[in-house]
Amino acid sequence: MRKNSRRTFLKVASVTIGAGSLVGTGATKSAVRAADLRDASSDSENDAPADSNPDSNWTVTTSSTIYEPAAVSDEAVFAGSIDGFVYAIDRATGDERWTAQPNDQPKFTPVYADGMLYTRGNTTFSALDADSGSVVWSTTIEDGTSAEPVVRDGVVFVPSPHFDAPEKLYAFDAETGETRWTFKGDGCKYARGTPGVQFAGDELLLLDEKTLWKLDPDDASVLASYNYGKYDDFYRLATNGEMAYLSTSTDTPTDTLAIDVSDGSKRWMKSFGTDTPVHTISMDDTLYVSNAQTGDSRLFALDATTGDRRWRFDEPRGNVNMTRATVRGDAVFVGSERRVYGLDPSDGSERTHWETSASVTTTPVATEDAVYSTSHDFDGNGYVYSFERDE
Repeated sequence: MRKNSRRTFLKVASVTIGAGSLVGTGATKSAVRAADLRDASSDSENDAPADSNPDSNWTVTTSSTIYEPAAVSDEAVFAGSIDGFVYAIDRATGDERWTAQPNDQPKFTPVYADGMLYTRGNTTFSALDADSGSVVWSTTIEDGTSAEPVVRDGVVFVPSPHFDAPEKLYAFDAETGETRWTFKGDGCKYARGTPGVQFAGDELLLLDEKTLWKLDPDDASVLASYNYGKYDDFYRLATNGEMAYLSTSTDTPTDTLAIDVSDGSKRWMKSFGTDTPVHTISMDDTLYVSNAQTGDSRLFALDATTGDRRWRFDEPRGNVNMTRATVRGDAVFVGSERRVYGLDPSDGSERTHWETSASVTTTPVATEDAVYSTSHDFDGNGYVYSFERDE
């Protein structure tokens, strides 16, 4: 672990279109007992200094707000801020590797795959060399993009958001940017939420406002499309390959439908409250559902097939935001206000948590040895954290 330090970087280079600023600090994680975590005052995290975090391997401050999760490769962590910059940060040290400005405000989640970093702006979509930050290819999507893309078998699948957009889904060659196909869909009403497109086995699922589409990824031919009567206004999609989980605000913004992907039949429906949208993620035989906005701050683990509850984690501070969960190895991670929690996947009990210096509203990203998170404050700063996994 490095000694505490503070470094300021300002980079202007020919491979970047602009310049961004990073400030980094490194520190040693403090030992905290589980009893101490639950007894801590909910106001105590507000006293944390903006440029230091005793729980982190390193903390990097960006010159503008970060609203989306980071992406991680073997060597780097990537984050995009709303001022148009993408930052590549060394995973081990927290040092800047490069800064680029490839898009018109790439404030959305960058996606890493096979040595390339895919970024989306308001109307542009770009592929960057992950080692240098140089733009490999870029294309214009006039109606913008709605959800993070999916990369598979050398193709990037990018959904478009608007009701009147002529194309609802694009497929680009991952290396060249050549358009493989576009999907319009008869009656397709824009794909919203994150993510709006996912793979279930070898089939591509696209969720729009009223319909779940099952497509052939080679040519966008429609294999099936499903509507669910009164249930519409879908805003989030998760899948484990056999089942798809559709979040809808038809009755309440927490309703979640479980759908058999093979035939589109409804298996079960659950509601998780009355007034706050939910985040969902499916891993193997478990569906994780967390509250997305201020309200009842809970994370549920459900049997993915039956919908039966396995456990519930209640945020000990109560009425705070919770992010979508992520699972890596033998642990579940979820962000909540100025904390990132590590939970036992068998019963939801808290193993550890890490404090952050600003509000956490994005999904943590976990590797075998670390957890990475982003946050932002009301002064327009963004933060990227690396936490050592020792839970």
